[in-house]
Amino acid sequence: MEIFKKASKIKLRFQTAKGSLSTEELWDLSLQSLDTLAKGVNRSLKASEEESFLTPKSPKDSEEELRLEILKTVIRDKQELAALAADRAAKRERAEQIRQLLASKELEALGSKTPDELKAELAALEA
Repeated sequence: MEIFKKASKIKLRFQTAKGSLSTEELWDLSLQSLDTLAKGVNRSLKASEEESFLTPKSPKDSEEELRLEILKTVIRDKQELAALAADRAAKRERAEQIRQLLASKELEALGSKTPDELKAELAALEA
């Protein structure tokens, strides 16, 4: 979380087609939007990648590296949350299938009883 602390200290912003976003506003973006933003930051970094051995890295390059790390972190986190949600949905669907099958089996078991057994059970329920 050190990168988020640093970003908040320097009031790091992300330029998008819709304007400037703060770090916390990244969480509201879709994965596709985050990917597009990360690609742009990565392109910017690659354009300045050719280092000079006479001059140190500029602060802009350091900010771009920080932006990219934050974007990658947000993307990973959102992907993990999406995978967990998909897993929970699959488990809920499987549980519902099992409930339906159990109800069907119980009905099938009830249907295999003799008329006398059914009459006795009905009489016990109505008593």
